[in-house]
Order: sequence, then C-alpha cells, then structure tokens
Amino acid sequence: MKDLTQAMAKQLLSYDADTGKFTWKNRERQHFKSERDWKIWNTKNAGKEAFTAKDAKGYSVGRIFGRACKAHRIAWLMTHGCHPDVIDHINGDPADNRAQNLRNVSHKANGRNTKLSANNSSGINGVFWDKKRQQWEAKIKVDGRSKHLGYFKSKEDAKAIRSRADNKFGFHENHGGVR
Repeated sequence: MKDLTQAMAKQLLSYDADTGKFTWKNRERQHFKSERDWKIWNTKNAGKEAFTAKDAKGYSVGRIFGRACKAHRIAWLMTHGCHPDVIDHINGDPADNRAQNLRNVSHKANGRNTKLSANNSSGINGVFWDKKRQQWEAKIKVDGRSKHLGYFKSKEDAKAIRSRADNKFGFHENHGGVR
C-alpha cells in the first residue's frame, strides 16, 4: 500500500514499538460514505487490536480502507516514515513486529536470515548425509550458486566448516536456526 503515508497511518492506528501491537484509533467521518457506516466502524473497531489475522506464512495482516496490508510494513512506515524494500524479522518470527526486530534489507540479506528448512534431516543448514560416500557433505549457496565445502567423517566437522562459510559470506547469525 505504497500510497499510505506515515501521517495517515498515525491518524488511523496506534503502534507500540516495544510490543509490535497495533490499535485502531477513532476514524474521522470523512473516511466513510455515510454517517451510519462511520458510527458502526468506530463502535466495532476503535480501541481494538488491529492486524490480528495471520497469512499462510504467519505474518500479521489486516486491511486499511479495504486494501490488504502486512503489519511489519506498516510498523516500518510508522517508525521510519518511508516504505521499506524488504523487511527482515531478525528473530525469524513473522508475527513479531517490534521495531527492534525489524530491519530494511535487500532480498539477498533477507535470504541470509532464514530458518532451518522443514525438510532438513541433519538439523544443520547446508549439511547433508551422502549415502554413497558414507560421509557428511557441507554446501552453501551464494549468489544463486551452490558451493561445495567438502566431505567429512563427522557431522561436527561439517557443521564447523559451514559455520565458517556463513561468516565469510555474510549470513546472519540466526540463519538456519530452529525457530
């Protein structure tokens, strides 16, 4: 919702940056087609928590003037006065919209702070058991290309190499964590 301004968002909502929660404010009559709609909306919503629904990925969502919005994007707008490019939830919880948990990043940086895949069987991002070799393999994907880091007899050695590669290529410390 790129046309929503910080001033308008602050007119419609209260945002608690410490909890990440939003509350609807009383709306002015000018935002409604009829006085009846205005009274109904304020009676039903003013003072109540906003963005309480969750989408399929767990993000807090809601509607402003009938248009779908994600809470983390509105939090950024209200806090910083601009629309973000990509918002990263630092702790990996898509419903945690506290100001300290949000950062405006590139798609690349956002991809370097993802949780461990549900399909991962080793419990370590980028570490796989190679049945043919009977060894642990470590890999990392950088700039869309997979880089082989080596084969190892112990899972701990593969984990250590992957951890060094994460640091070398600028992956976030939470990348691959179980959240």
